[in-house]
Amino acid sequence: MSMQQDPEVYERLKDGTYYEEARKWYSEVYMSLISERVFYVILTTIAGLTFLLSLLALIRLLPIVPTEPLVIFQDDVAHKLPIIKKLAETGENPDVGLRRYFVEKYVEYRENYDRDKIASQARAVYNLSDKDTYDYYRRLIDVSNPRSPVVRYESRADRSIDVLRMQIEKDETREGGFYKADVYFVAYLNTFGNIEESYWSADLEFEYVDAKVEQLQEEGAEAVADEDKELKVIPMQFKVTSYNVREKKKEKAK
Repeated sequence: MSMQQDPEVYERLKDGTYYEEARKWYSEVYMSLISERVFYVILTTIAGLTFLLSLLALIRLLPIVPTEPLVIFQDDVAHKLPIIKKLAETGENPDVGLRRYFVEKYVEYRENYDRDKIASQARAVYNLSDKDTYDYYRRLIDVSNPRSPVVRYESRADRSIDVLRMQIEKDETREGGFYKADVYFVAYLNTFGNIEESYWSADLEFEYVDAKVEQLQEEGAEAVADEDKELKVIPMQFKVTSYNVREKKKEKAK
């Protein structure tokens, strides 16, 4: 190629500009494609990994359901420890305190109502009543009786009482350990959180036999020391022979 044919190209060949531009063109046309291809491959790989991880996370989340906590019921040991309460006052005959205790418990068994505890309450009334008194109680709570608490309350309500006053006297008209009791109490009827108060008086007649410990010695036997004698324990007995309850007005506080 002569200078006369293309002087511009000749000058560019002479100063090397032509070769630099040729290398630049070759790099842009052929070499840049490789670098861009690698860049896009890396970018696509990252996007693919991101999509895959997102898909795995979504699969682990689905189906979306609420997680219910596992509730483990544990009894409070403090409420299971026995609590000793003094039944008799200082210097008082223990049998006096026992009579008060059994009278109060008997009234609670008769007057409290809890659908889940009615069977155990009936057994307690059976154990502490004579036949006639228990038969009357059984007819009272039978479902055939429209006034039965089982029919009236079912599972909609429960009833509890607090004894406010109690008076026990010996029945002087009868021989043996027969007593009369007058128990004044308040009843709480809880119906779906609505509590109604009412006041009642229960009249009881019951037989109470004091607990005794006797020392036995066979007839004709030689005298022995007291600590060597056989002991016989006569357990106390409590049996209700009559029970009547009536509603009363609230007494004024004295």
